[in-house]
Amino acid sequence: MERERVTIIVPTHDSYLDLFAVFAELFRKNWADCPYRLVLSCNEYPAAEEYPSYCVVNNPADDLILARVHNAALAYPAKYYLILLEDMFIDRPVDGGRFEEVLDFAEQNGLHYCNLSNFKPAKRNKFVFPSKAMPYGISFGAFLCDDAFIDAHFSRNISGWDFENEQLRLTLQHKKREKFTDCAHCNGNPLNIVHGISKGKWIRSAKRTIQKHNPEIDLGGRQLLSRGETFKNKMYSAAQVFGPRSRARLKRLLRHFGFKFTTDF
Repeated sequence: MERERVTIIVPTHDSYLDLFAVFAELFRKNWADCPYRLVLSCNEYPAAEEYPSYCVVNNPADDLILARVHNAALAYPAKYYLILLEDMFIDRPVDGGRFEEVLDFAEQNGLHYCNLSNFKPAKRNKFVFPSKAMPYGISFGAFLCDDAFIDAHFSRNISGWDFENEQLRLTLQHKKREKFTDCAHCNGNPLNIVHGISKGKWIRSAKRTIQKHNPEIDLGGRQLLSRGETFKNKMYSAAQVFGPRSRARLKRLLRHFGFKFTTDF
């Protein structure tokens, strides 16, 4: 099969296909002129019947997210892969030129990975090479990567949480001044992404934002996070800005107030 410049992969567990339905509606509306193939990589559900305009890769029931990405990349090879989780919703129209700028930067700098920040939108892209000691310098969500990155990290059947925890452990081995040279971040949210779901429920502010910009889109029947869960999420986010050792101390403190973390650092 001829290798494309980009393949978009959405690695979705069958239990999250209701969210992919929302993702697909927003994608069609807000990136209507997208020139790249989109691949839904799910488990055993026959999604090709519902989404004939997309490519569908079915995986064994026990394949986790990394395996779903890996198998889709094998089936639809490209120079780069844009990985978007099903709850990374494209909230407003995409300027294709800004995404082309990300691709050009990746090619010119020999990147294996480029995080596409889903934080505050900006009018221009800003590229940075993060510190190897930075928490979540390499993480899931929305990112561009190549075959070398997928072969190095995604040829195992582990969860996204396990992958990110491995990356967090690696931050302990580096000092702040040590920078990545083949992994970058594109700040400015060029794809206008809103992260919509936490623990299987709608993030309250995200749902409000998406409804405001896309009132005609049915967002489905998933519950909202409670206000207590929303407060905890904000505290979790605050913990991420600290260095690994400071974060470990903060987590020990927060555990006394009922917070739970997947790692100690």
